[in-house]
Amino acid sequence: KLASVLQQCIRGDTRAYLTLAEEMEERDLHYAGVLGLRRRAIAGVKVSVEEESEQRTDKKIADAVRDLIKEPAFGAMVEALQDATGKGYSVVEIEWGERDGLWRPHGYTWRDPKYFTFDHVSRSTLRLAEIGTIDGLDMPPARFISHVPTLKTGIPIRAGLARTVAWGFLFK
Repeated sequence: KLASVLQQCIRGDTRAYLTLAEEMEERDLHYAGVLGLRRRAIAGVKVSVEEESEQRTDKKIADAVRDLIKEPAFGAMVEALQDATGKGYSVVEIEWGERDGLWRPHGYTWRDPKYFTFDHVSRSTLRLAEIGTIDGLDMPPARFISHVPTLKTGIPIRAGLARTVAWGFLFK
């Protein structure tokens, strides 16, 4: 059954694999600990922003980005994107709002990876899953932030730790 789940995943049907990845994280204490350790390591990294040049516009943009990363929502977003460590990718949706006459992110919502898929040609372009289509739909611009770590070369869905851990989980 596990081999079938992993083969379905490679063919683009990731639902069973993503369910398995979540269950392993909930049931295997060692695996959950390893993922938690990696997530905490990222959370401890200090974010820095540098201006592209000395131009006034570049300084203004850098200051705006510095303001964004100081907000608690930014830290929560970075944490939510760490779900990619196990599954191979993670997506958050940007919640836009207006403040002082400017549109800016005011929150980020983690989205279940089952709502996304990869194109069937390169298998590396993240897309919105759509019932009845093979490739899904284009991701709307400025709506989502995705994280696809390169823990292993190759197609992203095979790069998460869950794929490697699945066999050990089966034998446990």
